[in-house]
Parts: sequence; structure tokens; C-alpha cells
Amino acid sequence: MPKRPLSIAIISWFLMIAGVMTLISVFLSTKNPEVIKIMEASMLPVHIQVVFSCIGGAITFICGLLIHKGKIAGRNLYIGWTILSLTISLIVSPDKKMVIPGLIFSAIIIAFLFRAKATEFFRAS
Repeated sequence: MPKRPLSIAIISWFLMIAGVMTLISVFLSTKNPEVIKIMEASMLPVHIQVVFSCIGGAITFICGLLIHKGKIAGRNLYIGWTILSLTISLIVSPDKKMVIPGLIFSAIIIAFLFRAKATEFFRAS
């Protein structure tokens, strides 16, 4: 098995930490009336947004774990989930501009996941 590229190690750890932090922040934010008020401005009911965020946090953590282990399924799951979540965000978000930073950040991660060394790492696992 080839050595894990540094970019893959950073991305995988970032995704695992981000997934856990998402779950924690969902739990904490549902107790904040100001956050609930902002969530109510969306087309989706608040409880659907909470479930979607929890699922997203769990999937993000799983992607990070699989990517860290060199499983190509992690890369594919990350891409699929990113496309799905960004599409839903564009549809339901009251402020479409708020989706742009996530889109750019995800595109950068995907670019690193498809670099030659990363692809070699995933194929060897």
C-alpha cells in the first residue's frame, strides 16, 4: 500500500472532526431561539433541517474515516453527499449566496481527492 498523501491525511481528519463538530453544534443550536428563528426562514421545516444536519454530520465523519483508510468508497460518498446537500441547499436556502463558500470549499477538497497521488492511494487499498 502506498504511503498516504499528506493532503489525504489532512482532508480525512478534517472531515472526521467536522462531522463530530456538526453533530455537537446541531445539538447545541436547537436550544438557541435565535438559531431556530433563522432556521424557520427556510422552506424546510426545522425538524427536517435538524435530521438532515445530523445525517450530514454522520456521513461527513464516515467519509473522513473511509478516506483515511484509503477506501475509494469514501471519496465517492463524499462527492455524492456534497452534490446532494449543495443541491438541496440551493433549492431551500433563502440566501443563495450563502451556498457559494461551501461550494468552493468542497470543490477544493474534491480536487485534492483526485490528484494523481491520491488516486494511486485509493486504487491500492
